[in-house]
Amino acid sequence: MRPIHPLWKAAAAELGYKVIDPNAPQKPGFAYEDATSEIGRRVSTFEAYINPILHIRKKLHVVKYAQVDKILLKDNIAIGVRYTKHGIVMMAQASKEVIVSGGAIATPILLMKSGIGPSSILNNAKIPKVRYLPVGTNLQDHPGVLLGPFAIDDPSVLSNIRNNLTIEDFEKYINFQREDILSNGQSGPQAFLVSSFAKKRREVNWPDFQLFLLRQNIDRVNPAFYIPTNEFSLIVFAGRPEYKIGNFGSITMDTSAYRRRVRDIERLVKLDFNFLHSKQDFDLLLEGMSLTSFANLLNNMNNVNSLELYRSVQNFRKVKIYMLTHAFIYRGKL
Repeated sequence: MRPIHPLWKAAAAELGYKVIDPNAPQKPGFAYEDATSEIGRRVSTFEAYINPILHIRKKLHVVKYAQVDKILLKDNIAIGVRYTKHGIVMMAQASKEVIVSGGAIATPILLMKSGIGPSSILNNAKIPKVRYLPVGTNLQDHPGVLLGPFAIDDPSVLSNIRNNLTIEDFEKYINFQREDILSNGQSGPQAFLVSSFAKKRREVNWPDFQLFLLRQNIDRVNPAFYIPTNEFSLIVFAGRPEYKIGNFGSITMDTSAYRRRVRDIERLVKLDFNFLHSKQDFDLLLEGMSLTSFANLLNNMNNVNSLELYRSVQNFRKVKIYMLTHAFIYRGKL
């Protein structure tokens, strides 16, 4: 239990919510942060699922430090992959099939580089066509707005490395007695709430926006060592964004970069999430950012500096104006 958890629980009770399990069936409530970890350390997919069986499954061969560059095809059938490891180009042949699992972003780019994708992309990049397919369409994600910074009188409740780390904590971590400070990141507790829009649709038990507390101020202007230790930020996410056919986001390739012989996926990818296209998502985020929600939450958490809260309200108004302007520009109305 972190120092901020009792405050978060008390704020939930004051607002009429319970502390819930974020991994259970969805319902309104407040929750503590959740992370995939073991003995106080974050666990990757490789560490959790592959490494434990690496020396048990004799037919499983994992190539580390490698990145697939292209799917090898013959007569429109995938026969293997080309990959790079430590700067050396290698190939792996498939005896049955090739399963592409590069994630929502890398997979479409890999397919396009291999000649499978929209005709406009393949033609502009001068990639020999294998098959024209609508690769990279239907991209969806959760739009969110960062709000803050907020200041708190007692920085110890934020419980982060800069505020609370001691020699004893470090010694415990080395001896696998991992607790709190060095055991997790700077993410904090969260809340799943139902908007007035969902209530009108009688979805009173299905949260449609999420509050997420970051136990430090996220400031893109100042270097990290200038950030005050008593500041934190809040993020509002649209939990169920409204996407409709024709309004989905997309993943495309920078074809001009590809023609310049750029092959790195991170430098080729172009993302368009089509956020805030829906007025419902726009209004939902505004409601989540509203003074009522945040002022009540922060007042119930106690120890919040009233002057900083006032400044944050002013920041909210600026963000609201920015969102309005951005949304109108995005919709082509300005």
